[in-house]
Amino acid sequence: MKLGTKKTIIWLLRDFSIKSIFFILFYYFKKRTNMINSKKEFLIVFRFNGKNIKIFLRENEDDFSILREIFLYGSYFRKELKDESMQSIFDIGAHIGTSVLFFNALYPKSKIFCFEPSLSSRQMLKKNLAINGVDAFIFPFAVGVEGKINFLFDEKNSSLSTGLKDLKNCEVESKSINSFFDFLGRKEIDLLKCDIEGGEIALFENYNNDTKIKNVLCEVHPHFYSGNKDIYSVLERKKFKLLNKKYSKDCYILFAKPE
Repeated sequence: MKLGTKKTIIWLLRDFSIKSIFFILFYYFKKRTNMINSKKEFLIVFRFNGKNIKIFLRENEDDFSILREIFLYGSYFRKELKDESMQSIFDIGAHIGTSVLFFNALYPKSKIFCFEPSLSSRQMLKKNLAINGVDAFIFPFAVGVEGKINFLFDEKNSSLSTGLKDLKNCEVESKSINSFFDFLGRKEIDLLKCDIEGGEIALFENYNNDTKIKNVLCEVHPHFYSGNKDIYSVLERKKFKLLNKKYSKDCYILFAKPE
């Protein structure tokens, strides 16, 4: 694994503490020499949007790659989303909290509701929100259908779930998106972000238009789809209009609004 482009190096030198740069360089050295410790974490500190952000990352994960995609390349940034209009956010597949910290830095007045069924990721999520003083709501559920579902995850890379070969299987509780609208007493939210590795089809198939999602940011992995099912046709049936995409490696971030 390579550290990345000139843009990444400039970003590190400009926004990261010296100690954080050392940890990241040492992490990449250990990756290249197969010295990774699966249980080791390291804390990095950097500046974003005028704030100091602290985040614990894990050596055996792609946590730094995800951090770079979100904060450096702006995978979830859209100029159409204004601070004053972002009062409520559903972060579905909140992972270790990288996207939550990004949204909190951009939209500090918003209430953020996090959904993460993986216990190890959820523990890191709580830790990263606490160290930054972010007061968000955390739910230990998958979002899609109602009931129990099989949740597939890579023990070496918890950012992956559902649909991959040779992964560990566990059963988790799943809820429909509208059940959370009901539970929270809400009729609308300003932004729904989802990164659930193909589970977005079930999420929107079970979405009831009696409630309103004003903006959708959805990470899409086309290789998870089979047959005639894809997220575009599902969103079209649910009366959403695709506005644009941002590409990132083997996936892209879809931005949509209701028609």
